[in-house]
Amino acid sequence: MVPPHVDPVLGDAAPVNRMGGIQQSWLLLTAAQDTFSTAENNQALFDAAPSKHKAREAFDSGHALPGTIRAGVLPDG
Repeated sequence: MVPPHVDPVLGDAAPVNRMGGIQQSWLLLTAAQDTFSTAENNQALFDAAPSKHKAREAFDSGHALPGTIRAGVLPDG
């Protein structure tokens, strides 16, 4: 999952409103210089998921992940 931590007033479109249901393993990718989500928002999003098998990877980038990371993590297309 890649945030932003969207304002809770947006209902189902806000990731922060869906975190309580994440029980499976998951990886949260965040960016230190994301103009849509602060470091505090990203940590709150991560902390809100009750899954015991979760990880967070933060990159020194803006909202778009660096190309080398996208190539290694995301499927082609």
